[in-house]
Amino acid sequence: MQWRPVGLFLLGALPMCVLGALSFVELPKDVVTRAIGAAILVFVALRFFGKLQVKAGAALLILGGGTVGFLSGLLGSAGPIGAAVFLTLGMPPVAYIASEATTALAMHGVKTLVYQQFIVLDRAFWLLAGMLGVAMVLGTWAARRVIERMPQRLFQHFVAILLGIIGSYMLIHG
Repeated sequence: MQWRPVGLFLLGALPMCVLGALSFVELPKDVVTRAIGAAILVFVALRFFGKLQVKAGAALLILGGGTVGFLSGLLGSAGPIGAAVFLTLGMPPVAYIASEATTALAMHGVKTLVYQQFIVLDRAFWLLAGMLGVAMVLGTWAARRVIERMPQRLFQHFVAILLGIIGSYMLIHG
């Protein structure tokens, strides 16, 4: 994991995550989800055709973190956009996964604290959350075995393809 990008990303993400979580009841989710899907597809297409030359740096991480934090709080998750931000850093695959996972965990913790002020998080919720957490850890452990052997360029193409699929799904299904 690379702590500096994680810290910069969270600098923008955590306060905006609180704002998004406080706003999540106000906006129509299907419209916002479709807009995010379209934005992801545009980002992937621009990167694929070499039209987007984003300079990875502190400003991108803070602004990207703020955007992801707000949308994550508003929609529950904005992982594909966070993945796109971290993709610009050209990290080795394991560092990429670890860095993005750390920021997601921090944002989910903040959202849970805010959501529980407005929604009753009962025993069934916490049971499901625990099971999902275990599944995520096991999935990450298994995936690490694959991505450690994958060349960095192939990994970046693979992530871009997955982002294209996710963006398309979000655009179509809301």
